[in-house]
Amino acid sequence: MLGVLRCPNCSAPIEQAHAGRSVCPYCGVTLVDTAAPALRAVRLEEVGAHKYKLIAVLRDHVKLSLGDAKRLIETAPGIIAEGMEERLALALVAALEGAGARASVR
Repeated sequence: MLGVLRCPNCSAPIEQAHAGRSVCPYCGVTLVDTAAPALRAVRLEEVGAHKYKLIAVLRDHVKLSLGDAKRLIETAPGIIAEGMEERLALALVAALEGAGARASVR
């Protein structure tokens, strides 16, 4: 339980859900927490010339094994990380671009 909210419809206490969405058990009103962090995906568009640098970046930022990082790079273009906070996704894109790749946040 992250906190207790009050239903705007019936004033009943509502337990705040982890995903930023809570439902009143009495009247069924759904509350959405707009302060919840938006989750993003990072897409690797183009690998570039230095694959070994990209493998190091992926292992460092996403905590992948050597084999998993290599497979992701070899299957580019595609999604390489999902469910990341926006600031972490932007940091990953900056690191990938610093290693010579082209990446985007979705």
